[in-house]
Amino acid sequence: MLMNSSGMPAAEGSVAPANLSAYIKSLPFLGRLSCDRKVLTAGEWTELTLVYEIGAVGLADGAWLKLAFKLYSDWALFQTSDPAGANYVSAEYHAGALFSDQSPSTVRALKVRFDQKGHERPF
Repeated sequence: MLMNSSGMPAAEGSVAPANLSAYIKSLPFLGRLSCDRKVLTAGEWTELTLVYEIGAVGLADGAWLKLAFKLYSDWALFQTSDPAGANYVSAEYHAGALFSDQSPSTVRALKVRFDQKGHERPF
């Protein structure tokens, strides 16, 4: 009987890169979000960088991430068309290092969209 690295029976014909299973098990289940700023000052213009690392469950083909917050603030509306303009929002994809015998991911498109919901629930 074939066994995987955890000592459990492996599916016939299954092949995974060495150490990939252990790496996935080390990740937080849903991923992790971090911000480069710990303190914000009222009235100050600043740039925020949010980094989301995909977790052990991954993202399905065609999946999307949504950043939502209550609009009880004096923030202006975000925009995605003018990088030099105020309140510009963008997103980037950075692939992680590949394991031996692992194929690269096939990210076909990354789109950024801002929707003002007008205080509809869910936030």
